[in-house]
Amino acid sequence: MNELQHISKIPKNIRNHFIIRQLLEIISIFANAANRFNNLNSLDAAASLTFYALFSWFPLILSVLTISSFMLEGVESVEIEKIVLENLEYISPISIDLVRDNLGPVVDLRNSRNFASIIAFLGLLWSGTSFFTALVNHINLAWSNAPQPHFLRQRLDAFFLLMLILCMLILSLISTAVLKLLPAIIFTVCDTITFIETTTTCDTVANLYMTYSWQFSSNIVPLLFTHVMFLGLYRWVPNMHVDWVPVLWSAFVATIAWKIAIILFGWYLNMSLPSYQLIYGSLSTVVGIMFWIYINNIITLFGCHLSVAISESIRLKKQTH
Repeated sequence: MNELQHISKIPKNIRNHFIIRQLLEIISIFANAANRFNNLNSLDAAASLTFYALFSWFPLILSVLTISSFMLEGVESVEIEKIVLENLEYISPISIDLVRDNLGPVVDLRNSRNFASIIAFLGLLWSGTSFFTALVNHINLAWSNAPQPHFLRQRLDAFFLLMLILCMLILSLISTAVLKLLPAIIFTVCDTITFIETTTTCDTVANLYMTYSWQFSSNIVPLLFTHVMFLGLYRWVPNMHVDWVPVLWSAFVATIAWKIAIILFGWYLNMSLPSYQLIYGSLSTVVGIMFWIYINNIITLFGCHLSVAISESIRLKKQTH
């Protein structure tokens, strides 16, 4: 525990201050998580996971698309395409260009959507199993006391992760669509109701929709689903009991890091995409996607190690009191 040795060198009168003590504890936890992350070669693990994830990325998108077009029956294909593209932009800054040309024809397959859904699910299960199985193994490696799950448990956990991520993406897609359509629904109701304050009510709704609070809420909802996804990943995938406190905090940190990564990577991509195209040519977008998945894998694995570090910190506190 080298990080604890460095902290112990700080004068005692400073370490005893409440705020300083809390900051030092947070630094110690993150240092412990980083040390574990490095000792288990998690950067190499993230790179190997990126290879598997690349083959499950597009089947996952197609599955979300076919299920969403089934659930949003009656909505025009153009509207579904617009909603899906907006959500893809939220998930990844670079995935839109690759699927934009093929998105319209897939949405138009709604008349045969049952068959398309089956094909998409089979492709997703076939290509995504390896990625999620490897992810389950690396999450269990982070917990030194967790026994490695047997083959059947690995496949069940992989299927659980698959369904969890799929559900979160679909719920995020639907919630975004509802938030965008809600003002139009309210305006329609206002137009059909005849009472004195109708105009005032509609003006109030219009002002609410244009406020920063409404826009902020529209951005928070997808983050909540991302947080739930990390919660399920850190709480139920390890082959041992994990308390809720470290899971909640590690999932929160991973969610914030994921959102920051989207913003920074979008900025980086705008700056360096011409260089990517010059070096990699037509493969530049694929290389960009692999780099983006690699960053997401690093965040996911570090969040798992952070959960272990928080759990150890809580256990040490209980032993000293």
